[in-house]
Amino acid sequence: MKKLSKNRLALIASLQLQDLSSNKAVDIWIKYETEIHASLKKHGKQYTLGNYKESYAFLRNYLLKLPTHPLSFCKVDRKGIPKTLWSLRPFIKGNRDAQRFSLTVARSYEQIRLDIDYSKLDSITDNMTQETETSVRNISKKFKRFLKKFTRKRK
Repeated sequence: MKKLSKNRLALIASLQLQDLSSNKAVDIWIKYETEIHASLKKHGKQYTLGNYKESYAFLRNYLLKLPTHPLSFCKVDRKGIPKTLWSLRPFIKGNRDAQRFSLTVARSYEQIRLDIDYSKLDSITDNMTQETETSVRNISKKFKRFLKKFTRKRK
């Protein structure tokens, strides 16, 4: 069975969710992250990241009682909550602390890291003089080395 990290367990312990026990909160968080990993395997990083980012934006607007827009090609329940957020419904229906916690859990999509697309750098130099193009190419080489420090392989 999958486990949450110590930091996430500490967050759950620090919150006093009156409506939900901490065991139930752990189970819901694990279920949500399992759904993210299943979507990664089935649909890939790009689709999953976009879908869960849209779901988070929907949840944020929904809890703040701002106008919401339905997500494209996604099932919803009778309250309009998209399927990607169904496992968080006990938090969404709960008190203010539980709703804040649902926003924290919904940000689990931040685990997904996309590879950097360096091909976009070449189109920048299309309409430049030779001197400017050389400068940009030199900067882009340094920039690529700089970005490699921040892109590490994750499990």
